[in-house]
Amino acid sequence: KDRDSASDCQMYTNLDALFFPHEDIVKGKRISNTVSISNTERGTIKFHVKTTHPREIIANPRCGTLDPGDKVDLEIAWNNTTIMKDFRTFSDIFPHSVPKILLEYTQIKRDDFGNPVEDKQSKVSLRIAVSFHKPEPGSHFHYTVNGVAYSSYSQVPPHSGHLDDLDSDGSGDDREEWKRQYTSKAQQLQELHELTVEQEELANKRAAVDDLLLMSQAIERYNQQHPNEKGKETNNSCVIN
Repeated sequence: KDRDSASDCQMYTNLDALFFPHEDIVKGKRISNTVSISNTERGTIKFHVKTTHPREIIANPRCGTLDPGDKVDLEIAWNNTTIMKDFRTFSDIFPHSVPKILLEYTQIKRDDFGNPVEDKQSKVSLRIAVSFHKPEPGSHFHYTVNGVAYSSYSQVPPHSGHLDDLDSDGSGDDREEWKRQYTSKAQQLQELHELTVEQEELANKRAAVDDLLLMSQAIERYNQQHPNEKGKETNNSCVIN
């Protein structure tokens, strides 16, 4: 959604990705990302954290409201009882794909009787990327592994996902540098996403071939065990081209 369409209600986040390093996941370590969100405008908002993998991704709090000027820190953690080892086809989790996280928020308005109601038409979504690698230089991150913090808070300012907001002191002097860093990181994440999609499609094709092979082997075993019936059920049996 365009920025202007939510001019009464804007929520800022301080990260461009959640980091769950794979070498820590396979060891069953506790990994948690801290996501700070702020409502910087005049309207009250309701936020909700959604994910394609609720068993693996745990958010606390998962939903809530923010009055103008309010801020809250979300803890988004990896369930350390899920030991994911396959980072190519993601066969250890379901769905077998890279987890996706969506931060949705809507305006809270008053009805004719003064009661707060959620304005569904004002819904805005912020997609937060998930990475299983360690952060690269220029990344915006804050996560802990078994209680040890790794953070770039002191190096980069919070941002809203809009390039025009990447300015550390409001002067505009370093805006172009932040734009360059942010654009470069966004391109890297997009390339990683495209690579993951290709790997997922390849895994699906391999699974389909394996299913056909197993079916062919099952038919062959059946024909060997029932040689006299071979040819009688031709019209009802499976045919593998």
